[in-house]
Amino acid sequence: DALYSLLPTLNGVEPALFMRAAKHHLRAGELDRARFYLQGGLERGSDDDEVWALARPAWREAGRGVQLGQWMLERAAAISPRAPHRLRLDAFRQMLDAGSSPETLGPPELIVAQLDLADLDNLGEAMLTYRCAVAVGDRSWENRAAEALENLLGESDPIYPDVLRSRIRHEQARYDYASAARLARRLLALGEDDAQVVLEQALAEGGESAELLTVLHTRLAKGDGARSVLLMRIARIHRQAERWHDVATTLVEVEPEERELLWGELAWETGEQRMDDALRAAAASVCAEHAKLPADQAMWCRREAEIRWWALDQQEDGEDLLRQAQLLS
Repeated sequence: DALYSLLPTLNGVEPALFMRAAKHHLRAGELDRARFYLQGGLERGSDDDEVWALARPAWREAGRGVQLGQWMLERAAAISPRAPHRLRLDAFRQMLDAGSSPETLGPPELIVAQLDLADLDNLGEAMLTYRCAVAVGDRSWENRAAEALENLLGESDPIYPDVLRSRIRHEQARYDYASAARLARRLLALGEDDAQVVLEQALAEGGESAELLTVLHTRLAKGDGARSVLLMRIARIHRQAERWHDVATTLVEVEPEERELLWGELAWETGEQRMDDALRAAAASVCAEHAKLPADQAMWCRREAEIRWWALDQQEDGEDLLRQAQLLS
């Protein structure tokens, strides 16, 4: 106690004596007093690395990581008020590890300025850069760090799927759908619930219709997803390529009770292209059932009536449909 009160008044005291006093208080678990002497050592020329090597484990073990980080930020401001300094990166790590919210790290521009000092070949620093970039919403740094982590992390790491998602967003943003699909396949291999959707989106946006059709047919065979939804997606892919025969054969697989307005409209277009009167009649029936306005319902009833009467030789059905159209008009 006498030393505690005496040392600060002695300007000529060697930094080593401050460090010895700090170690004594650290062993006793007296962190506030230890900080007093560690700070005194810093101000008198003690090696920064030695001071923080002593402080880090003690403060972290005591659950005072936020306080440690704030102390580091104060020190960084004193020795490098404007230029980036690696001590700020250390401070960010301590505070984030302690559960501090990103807002407490400082202004976003201050945080981003420090990231230029990070060594992205180092797992710890790449991880820190990723966390900081995500916290402040800097997409460029987020991707740079995620790209490094993609190679540095093991696939069993809990954050690895999020890293892949980050990389996928970046590749999609720059329209590199082939890379996005490659990453999505890795995400799928990890068993992530959203991976299938991500992969299919990347394949669709990248125009990889052949692979997408394979994926959808595989899901269809496995019963992975609503059958009618998968069939409609397959039909639309064939429609984009104007493979009208494949569109027709896919559409008829949709159960009648699951056919909605989109089915009817695509079936009508396909029937027109293929001059398939039976498909046109079925399409008109579905459109009439699901159209919202009576005038539209009446129009589809008349179309179906015309086909059934003149093309399919179903005069009685045609008459019934015309009467129905009259009531709707």
